[in-house]
Amino acid sequence: MNRGLVLFLMWLLAGVVGCGGSRASVVYSFQELDCSSCLIAVAQDLSARPGVDDTTIDKSTVAVQVAYDSSLASPEALDKVVDAKGFSWTRKSPT
Repeated sequence: MNRGLVLFLMWLLAGVVGCGGSRASVVYSFQELDCSSCLIAVAQDLSARPGVDDTTIDKSTVAVQVAYDSSLASPEALDKVVDAKGFSWTRKSPT
């Protein structure tokens, strides 16, 4: 079997059985942000970070929830991505 294929299958299996880091999530809430495309841009930038598994936008609460692998990403690293957008925000654990 091709070495690359073997490595890929091992990586895939590790994700399926839960090896590696633990899953975590945070929610970024934005104040005075009424631009949907700005919220989408934040979610896209967060999604591009290593370790980020998923982002969910909630336009009604003006928030983005981020699910990530804590062995590859941290809330502090994600904060820097959000800070770079220049909006006023707060980070909290999901409810």
